[in-house]
Amino acid sequence: MFAMWGEDIEAKEVLRAFRVHLALLLIGFLWAPHAHALRTVKYDLNGLLDRTAFIFTGEVTGVDFAAGEETPRTRVTFRVHDVVAGYTIPAILDVELPMGLMADGTVLDIAEAPRFVKGHSYLVLYKRGTWNVTPVVGFDQGHYRRIVGPYGAVYVSAGGHCVTGLANQGFVLGPRVAPRLGYPAFGDTAIESFDATAGKICMPASTLLTKLVERVAEFGALDSEIYDTAPASDILFHRLMGPPKAPATKKGAPF
Repeated sequence: MFAMWGEDIEAKEVLRAFRVHLALLLIGFLWAPHAHALRTVKYDLNGLLDRTAFIFTGEVTGVDFAAGEETPRTRVTFRVHDVVAGYTIPAILDVELPMGLMADGTVLDIAEAPRFVKGHSYLVLYKRGTWNVTPVVGFDQGHYRRIVGPYGAVYVSAGGHCVTGLANQGFVLGPRVAPRLGYPAFGDTAIESFDATAGKICMPASTLLTKLVERVAEFGALDSEIYDTAPASDILFHRLMGPPKAPATKKGAPF
């Protein structure tokens, strides 16, 4: 009754602003033929694994949205708890996302990109090869937040739906048991709550990880030889904002 494949499609939420909030809904400007697909394409489990370099669990210990200089960057720091499958990664993993605070106070934000909140723990499928927007495979399909409810630890989607199983179609989502985090400001925290009635059918976190290891073994080795920890290109920002300006030379200044 409750089960669904992937996240439910909900109305877009209004993004919060800092001084000036430029929402990069113009992402289609860069990937026009595929802009709609970025939000709606659903991968089956093999499709997710085929795009994955490694799978890990870890706690977000820091979110620095002022990590950029000429181009915006948000540095997310994970304390890795366990490498579920794939490439062996360091105990502290820094990921730089192509969004954040610019020198003029403007915040560049990609509305569809997965959010990571300091102090929360996650299960993450990290994308192999190069990436531009997010290293998470399949956007919301590739990261799940760990929360503890009356029945123990479970993993929930970005929309607050708990994982109830793992099948060929992918992660099976059940009822909403926790609030949707929406689009919090970088580094924000959220008040946690849990629907105990709906949470009865959630799969325990430990069981999900065990099943995931088994399914990866059936799939075969992940293609994890090459992966990026920073965006592959700044072309998105150059198209939206123009190329970086050359430093001005003062009149009469010596060469």
